Amino acid sequence: MKMSESASNRITVAEYLAIRLQQQGLDKLFGVPGNHLGPFISIMEEKTDIRWHGGTNEMNIGYAADGYARFKGISAIGVTYGVGALSLINTVSGAFVEQVPIVVINASPTYEQLLNFRHVGLLTSHMSPNEQSNINAYREVTIDAQKITNSALAPQQIDNAISACISLKQPVYLEICENVFSEYCDPPKELLVRRIAPGNDVQTVKAVDATVAMIEELQEPIFWVGNEVSRLKLQDEFIALVEETGIVFCSTIMGKTAVSEEHPCFVGIYNGKASEPDVSSVFKDQAKCRIGIGAWSTSKNLGGTQVTGEDWAMAACEGISVGHQYFPNVMLRDFITQLKKKLQTATFNKLDLSNGLVAQTTKDDPDSNTLTYDNLFVTVNNYLQEEDRYNHHFVVADAGFSLLGAQTLHLPRRSTFYSQASWLSIGYSVGAAVGLQLARQDDEQCLVFVGDGSFQETCQAVSDLTRTRTRNVVFVLNNEDFYGIEQMLVDARFYKGCKVADVYNHIHPWQIEKLADVFHTITTPCHGRSISTIGELKQLLIDREANGSGIDTGTLLVRVKLAQTDYPKAIQYKVDEAICS
Repeated sequence: MKMSESASNRITVAEYLAIRLQQQGLDKLFGVPGNHLGPFISIMEEKTDIRWHGGTNEMNIGYAADGYARFKGISAIGVTYGVGALSLINTVSGAFVEQVPIVVINASPTYEQLLNFRHVGLLTSHMSPNEQSNINAYREVTIDAQKITNSALAPQQIDNAISACISLKQPVYLEICENVFSEYCDPPKELLVRRIAPGNDVQTVKAVDATVAMIEELQEPIFWVGNEVSRLKLQDEFIALVEETGIVFCSTIMGKTAVSEEHPCFVGIYNGKASEPDVSSVFKDQAKCRIGIGAWSTSKNLGGTQVTGEDWAMAACEGISVGHQYFPNVMLRDFITQLKKKLQTATFNKLDLSNGLVAQTTKDDPDSNTLTYDNLFVTVNNYLQEEDRYNHHFVVADAGFSLLGAQTLHLPRRSTFYSQASWLSIGYSVGAAVGLQLARQDDEQCLVFVGDGSFQETCQAVSDLTRTRTRNVVFVLNNEDFYGIEQMLVDARFYKGCKVADVYNHIHPWQIEKLADVFHTITTPCHGRSISTIGELKQLLIDREANGSGIDTGTLLVRVKLAQTDYPKAIQYKVDEAICS
């Protein structure tokens, strides 16, 4: 760490903030520059080891910070007041909902400029007549929001916010006056550490006893592992619970690859009615009780079903529900540890899956050469299994049909599948891939699956992705320029042929693959292709691996042409439930 030198050993507020961020393992500050933010970026670059990574707009760079934090454990974004901060708020809202720790740094006008407005009504650039507008907005989507106007108070405010961020795993907000960045304060005295609130021991014992009693009464349990297991880094504890008890498990779609899908006790992804039929049969019919470990009761995890009844236990969000009982203030780590110990002496029958588990390492090749959502993912799945390519690939899936199709991919390595499956902001995926590539810093290739409507929201993120100088494939699923998932959710009768598509679900057609020419440079290559058959897809994947093929470097942008009426079989239940009139 480079430090400013002065007789008093005091440092600037900008240095103080950058030091605190670097102590959390950050090497990047994401953002879009603005006049009020400039002083902070300059001091940070000169005096610390954190490097600036700019993006095409606040939404794309916000998704990049989200992806970076999901892998690294925390990230930071710098934007300018008003126009920057309020453009960013959607992505921070998603991080707030999905418990992704991000430090938002909003550089505001100087304190003198704020006083000029109060006394003579003079607005400087990006200011609103309501000087509380930015911080008030962020108070709704962060767990701590601070406005810093005094350098003497800055260290404590910065420390409080970052401590909250790393302790509660959610975004925080620092609004710092431009002039304060270059003012001096005392340097950090000790490292910030995560503060873990102690759980209620009495409630933990009661929750574990109630869960074990349910298992002993109903027998044949199954675990349902969710995203909190990876967020709280409890993968090893969960696997120890599984291996000690021999209880098989499914994952939620939000928790996909929280642990390895190659584990002998892994059954598959349970996503309610959107599950593979065999997985659903094991989870709902063969198992007699279900225990969620870090799993959330979101609509995307449940696929049209509900988590209720005396045969369910759900451990998440620092509380445990067992049937209709609820035990608050129970930490997930404590629950997993004590449940493992208690089950060692419990009496229960395990699921008999002697004929083999549902999870498969490969899928059958498509019989038809016609590209469909399901054929696409079967082909990609087989490609990843060949020569163990999954060892150097990870996946980011966008909301909608892309996510429903991608859930069938079999990914043996933990932490190799990413999605925003609760907030579901369309266009998330390409931006998130940028942050993930910068966080992982290895020779892995990212496969992005995004619908054409989602892609039109954030297509500039392909430019950001090429700048990372990494290898990626962005599959844009183009179903004749149509919001398929919206039509399915609003009125699935269209897919039965008894209703005309709603006019608002048609989008402007793009020649998506030609955008690669816009983003391509010699040092940051980007290539474009369009495919419409399984044969073309297989050849594309072969060429991608062949040195000198012309598409073996940089980012590959692929338009995947699909029929407007096609959809993943995972959402067939919506069509089946639609009634023609």
